[in-house]
Amino acid sequence: MYRRLGALVVSVIAMFALAPAGAAASGGGCPASLAYPGDGGAREDIAAWMGSRARAADLPPELPVMAALVESNLTNVDDSGSGYAGYFQMSRRYFDSGPYAGFPDRPELQSAWFTSTAASVREQRLATGKPDPLGDEGSWGEWIADVEKPATQYRSRYQLRLAEARELLGPGCTGAASPSDPGGSVLQLWGGTSQRLTRKVRVALVCPSDCEASASGTLRMPGAGSRHVLGTAAASGDGGEKIKLALTLPRSALKAARKALRRGEPVRARIDVTAVEADGAALSGRRNVRLG
Repeated sequence: MYRRLGALVVSVIAMFALAPAGAAASGGGCPASLAYPGDGGAREDIAAWMGSRARAADLPPELPVMAALVESNLTNVDDSGSGYAGYFQMSRRYFDSGPYAGFPDRPELQSAWFTSTAASVREQRLATGKPDPLGDEGSWGEWIADVEKPATQYRSRYQLRLAEARELLGPGCTGAASPSDPGGSVLQLWGGTSQRLTRKVRVALVCPSDCEASASGTLRMPGAGSRHVLGTAAASGDGGEKIKLALTLPRSALKAARKALRRGEPVRARIDVTAVEADGAALSGRRNVRLG
């Protein structure tokens, strides 16, 4: 399966604090956070862990479970020489470096990749005027297909696993969390969505409690070879305090961006931010910035 190099997200991902044994979603409700139950954990516990992380990103808990049922039968598989590994069959070539280095042995990075990419796909749909897939469970399979990028003939298979995903999660953990739902939390970002082209692209955030934040991103322009990886930035701050991050454009990227602007072409930066709070909860957000 081919996946484009996209949706870089920050590698500051921490394992969630240990939850009581057997605290699966089927035990009642949808927990805000759960510890990874281990590669050999019960399928219900693995599904509950995935669901809790999706819900924390304001995504339907079923989404990653449906994807993993198709891609790996809900197993953290080794690539066995195929070049793809993990619950979501991520490409080692594209993702086993940078923010996701070591992902086959770190399921929390796999989960971060899926939720970040799924959120990005939703943003792109909304930006082009397409219906929001969040409230339309009949479109979730297509949503997942846009994340996983399978061959066209396999795109329909994800939707077929919705019922199974819900059975594993249990009746108390279905559907997406709303922004006001304490079961899920979205990182609120600030900073101009239009910024002057300089060596820095800036973004700011506020965490609900003390946190460590980090950001990475890409610079995009029309044409082949026009995607550049930005330098990462990290900082910590108290709850309620604005944390400012500045990502550096490599000189080659700045030069290419200036040429693109002179040609009248758009130049955009996509910034992914992750914050890890003191209790281990991970929040994430994305901001698209037009540079000129």
